[in-house]
Amino acid sequence: ILIYFEDGYPMIFFGERVKKDFKTFKLYKLRSMKKKSSDELSLTLGSNDIRITKIGLIIRKYKIDELPQLINVLIGEMSLVGYRPESFNVIKKVQGFENLKKFNPGITDWASLFFINEEEILSKIDEKEFFFLNSIVPQKIQLNMIFYENQLISEYFRILIFTFMTLFFNKNHSKKYLLKKYSNLIDNKFR
Repeated sequence: ILIYFEDGYPMIFFGERVKKDFKTFKLYKLRSMKKKSSDELSLTLGSNDIRITKIGLIIRKYKIDELPQLINVLIGEMSLVGYRPESFNVIKKVQGFENLKKFNPGITDWASLFFINEEEILSKIDEKEFFFLNSIVPQKIQLNMIFYENQLISEYFRILIFTFMTLFFNKNHSKKYLLKKYSNLIDNKFR
């Protein structure tokens, strides 16, 4: 309702993303950007991005905009745990996605927990797109592989518990855990 009063209809954003076997699907999110904002790269330029509405800043901060993705989970396009779905433009520009091709994306994973402050990081970088494609995305792929190489039910629930802890108690909880447990996988620039 608040999205509607601030910026009108539609309240749901339908972004084209890539899932298993690199097939595209419509990702559901609460709309946090002004109408007719570009989704070509699916890259937000940081929390000072002029495309983000006032309500958008709040729902993005608390990840409320992600809730409609439960519909994607219910219809089988996504899982609760799995790599975050990217646009086809990102997938064709970055090496390493072929390792994820046989899996469905998800709402949460180690990479999204590690980069929970991604918009903050990008707001401090001049060459945002270059840094995103050449530093952040490759690091995310490495972190994604932690789960896919150890697909245990205990790891699935560990990620869900860490998601809850990170969102509601300590924003750096997951990052500290990953830096301790998987230090060899983390690039120095993200420590």
